[in-house]
Amino acid sequence: GTFSISEQFGIVPDMITLAKSLGSGIPVGATLLSQTLSDEVQYGDQGSTFGGGMIAMSAVEATLRSIRADSLMNRAPIIFDTITDALQPFALEMRGHGCLIGVRIKPKVSTILPALRENGVLAGGSADPHVMRLMPPLIADEEHIAEFAEAFRIVVEDVQT
Repeated sequence: GTFSISEQFGIVPDMITLAKSLGSGIPVGATLLSQTLSDEVQYGDQGSTFGGGMIAMSAVEATLRSIRADSLMNRAPIIFDTITDALQPFALEMRGHGCLIGVRIKPKVSTILPALRENGVLAGGSADPHVMRLMPPLIADEEHIAEFAEAFRIVVEDVQT
C-alpha cells in the first residue's frame, strides 16, 4: 500500500486533502501542497479558528506513528483482496483500490443497508442504486472481514428470496 493512491499511478499532485481518519476520530483536516503551490501561499492567506490545536495535532501524530509502526499501509491491498474474494459469489462486479471498494449487486443497495446495519455492518450507497460503497478501516483483520462477508451473504440471500 501507499500513502496516497496517486503514488500507485505515478502521479505527482499539486494538492492532496486529508481528513477524518487522519485524526483517528478527532476532527482534523490537512492540505498538502506541492512546492510550486506552497511558494505562492503568503502569511495570512489562510486562517483557522481551530488550526493547529494541540489535541488534534497529538491525534494526528499518534495516528501517523501507528500507521508507520504497524505497517498499516500494507494492509490496504490485503483487505481489498480479502473482501473481493469473500464477496465474489454475491457480487456482479467489484471495483476499487485498497480500502475504497464499490460492489455492484443485483438488489438495490437501499434494500440491504438497514439489515446490514442491524448486523453491525456500516456500508454506504452511491449514485448507482446497485453499487454499495465499502470503506473498511486499515485495522480490519480476516476475522472482521469474515464476519462482514457472512452478514452480507445472509442479508443478500434474504432479500433475493
